[in-house]
Amino acid sequence: MDIDKMKALSYEELRAIYKGFLHSQNISKLTINTAYTDTFYLWRKGSKDLFWGTVTTTDFEDSAKNELIKALTKNSTGNVKSLVNSYLSHLRRFRLFLASDGNAQPFTPMQEKVDNPSKPRKKRLDVEVPTPSIEQVDFYLEKWDGLENYHLQEDALHKLFFELCPKNTDVVDILLKASTLNDFYSTNIFSIYPVAKHIYNWKSNKGCLKG
Repeated sequence: MDIDKMKALSYEELRAIYKGFLHSQNISKLTINTAYTDTFYLWRKGSKDLFWGTVTTTDFEDSAKNELIKALTKNSTGNVKSLVNSYLSHLRRFRLFLASDGNAQPFTPMQEKVDNPSKPRKKRLDVEVPTPSIEQVDFYLEKWDGLENYHLQEDALHKLFFELCPKNTDVVDILLKASTLNDFYSTNIFSIYPVAKHIYNWKSNKGCLKG
């Protein structure tokens, strides 16, 4: 890559060529769009000379990090320590671009496909949201009661907690109840046994699973 030739380009000209390089890499569209902007942060917030001086210095890592910290501290309200690594990674990729063979061409976006005006579009249906009221609450409670699976689950839990395993004196009972809750309510606890063991050992709250 002829760096002197690149330095002579304007901001937009350089970005166009760099975008062509980005599209030749195996990276996502989101990464391309982010790199297209964030790579040139020092140019936008500082100057052209600051940008080129930073990406071409022999002490790149330390110099770039220091310049980014100064620019971000001055211009950003975000967490500078976390932001600087992201911007630094974009500058590293730009240095790879400078070290490439120089065949990157300005990126020309493809013309977007125009919808066929003769093709009928589906009309968006307006959803009528009911006004909250006592009647609406009763309506949905009645629907809930009509859902057999939920209704039977509640009955099963009631029987388990109040009839079959009403106490927490046996770790097996606790394990059974905790496993049932984990399954019914999809709490996605990977290993239920440590939870049951913790409850069993928690002597000060023996009734935490009762009821």
